[in-house]
Amino acid sequence: MRSLLLVATLLIGLSPVLSAQTSGPVNVNDMVLEVMRTDIGKDKEGMAMWLPQEFFLAAGMAQSPGLDSGSLAKDLDFLQDYSVFMVQAKTKGEDGPRSLSTAQLRASTSLVDEAGRAVKPLSDLPPKVENLLNLVRQSFASRGNEDFRLLVFPGRTGADKRVFASPLRKGSLTLKVGKVDEFSGMTMTWKTPLASCVKPRPCAKCGETFQAAWSYCAWCGQAGGAK
Repeated sequence: MRSLLLVATLLIGLSPVLSAQTSGPVNVNDMVLEVMRTDIGKDKEGMAMWLPQEFFLAAGMAQSPGLDSGSLAKDLDFLQDYSVFMVQAKTKGEDGPRSLSTAQLRASTSLVDEAGRAVKPLSDLPPKVENLLNLVRQSFASRGNEDFRLLVFPGRTGADKRVFASPLRKGSLTLKVGKVDEFSGMTMTWKTPLASCVKPRPCAKCGETFQAAWSYCAWCGQAGGAK
């Protein structure tokens, strides 16, 4: 229950959590900037936020620095079997904005990893996951913010149960929403590992900061430039 309350607090109002950030292995302020993508056009408004288990953990530790990180990670361990996204997709018609429903997004959205493997959102979820989502939905609704949909994808695939995407592993993750009625669709990509989760290192050639997700140094072009 403690982990569910932390998640609900995070998703219904990021500001109190962010202002509480003081210490921890991952800075949730930096992570928010990395996990959020937007696609704003003349006739549409799209947003997606990737919510890996590490994000919930960082937000929980920011909100309550006295918590034991190991215990909280154990509470949230079930999230490693899922890839959770908060998605908003709106059309801007003559009759005002209209948001795609969860059913429309489930039917039109896929998640693709760096190897081209694609998975669709899950509709049948274990009670523990569904209870978490319901708590978040209720919290959103109580504040009149009902335009965001929660999509849950498999977090592991294949016979070896390989992790589909991780903010700690080098790769990429792409969320594709197809065309639905007047909504023209959107494609959003995350390169991993996230800089907020893996400390940058100096480039072996020029010494400038080299992010873990980079293949080349942005300053001198050195391939694989981190020491």
